[in-house]
Amino acid sequence: MSSLSIITTDETFSKDVLEASQRQLVLVDFWAPWCGPCRRLAPVLEELAQTLAPSLSVCKVDVDENTHRASEYGIMSLPSLYLFSKGEVIDNKLGFCPLPDLQAWIQGHLTQHSDQ
Repeated sequence: MSSLSIITTDETFSKDVLEASQRQLVLVDFWAPWCGPCRRLAPVLEELAQTLAPSLSVCKVDVDENTHRASEYGIMSLPSLYLFSKGEVIDNKLGFCPLPDLQAWIQGHLTQHSDQ
């Protein structure tokens, strides 16, 4: 299975996340390769990207390689999931979450997003 997540960097974050969130919800996964819970979360996020496209885009930011964005959003714990709409953070979650919990969290925001 190919990856549906977008690998974003400090340089492409504005386009991949802020601009894209004008059209759809964008879930940003701040992660690191050495983080065990981040590795466990990766296939869960891939499934979300597949099942909720095109309403949701999933972007991944490696905090070790993209320190500017990690600092800008005050990332202190991994994984950190930030949900963007209209260029702004609308919610966040810390740590590993199972698929049903993430689906319920995002579905609530998708409903709000479609009402706007």
